[in-house]
Amino acid sequence: TAAPTAAPTAAPTAAPTAAPTAAPIAAPMAVNLTLVTAGDVDNITPAERAALVATIVSLADVPPAAVASRLEKQSLLHATVKYTFHICVAGDAAAEATRGQLNALLPSASEASAQLGLIAEAVPLVGVIDGGPHCVLKDDGYHALQLLPPAPHTPTTAAKAEEDAAAKAAKETAAQEA
Repeated sequence: TAAPTAAPTAAPTAAPTAAPTAAPIAAPMAVNLTLVTAGDVDNITPAERAALVATIVSLADVPPAAVASRLEKQSLLHATVKYTFHICVAGDAAAEATRGQLNALLPSASEASAQLGLIAEAVPLVGVIDGGPHCVLKDDGYHALQLLPPAPHTPTTAAKAEEDAAAKAAKETAAQEA
C-alpha cells in the first residue's frame, strides 16, 4: 500500500501592507529677483527676453516653467529697465537654497552684467516671498504664473518737476548753441 502523504499546506502569506503614501508637496514659495539694467524697454526683443529667462533658469537650476518675468521702464529720466523674475519652488528650504545660489552667482552689478549679458545698474535684489499668488502646482512641479504688466506710470510731483527742469535745461542749452 502506498504511504500516506502529507496534505499540501499553503505558503505563508505576508500581512497586507498599506500602499506607500507620497510625501506631501511643500507649500509654494517664490524667489523674487529684481534687476535694474541700462537700456530702453522698447528695444528689448522677445528673443533677448527669452534668452535672459533661460539664463535665470540655468542659474537658479529650475525648470523653465518655474520662472516668470516682467519688464518695465524704471525711470522717466534715464534709460533703465527693471526686470522682475519670480522663480517658483517647493518649500522654504528650496527657496532659501535658490536665493543663496543666486546671491552667490550674482553678488555685484559687474558679476550680474557678466553672467546675464547686460549692463546691471546695481546689485540684483534677491528675496523670498509667499508663492501662493505667483505659483500653481502641476504634475511636474510648481509653475510660475505670468506676472501682470506694470501699472501705468504716473510721475510723482517731484519726478514731474525734475523731468520738466531737465527738459527746460535741454531747451536752454539747445538755444544757446544755436
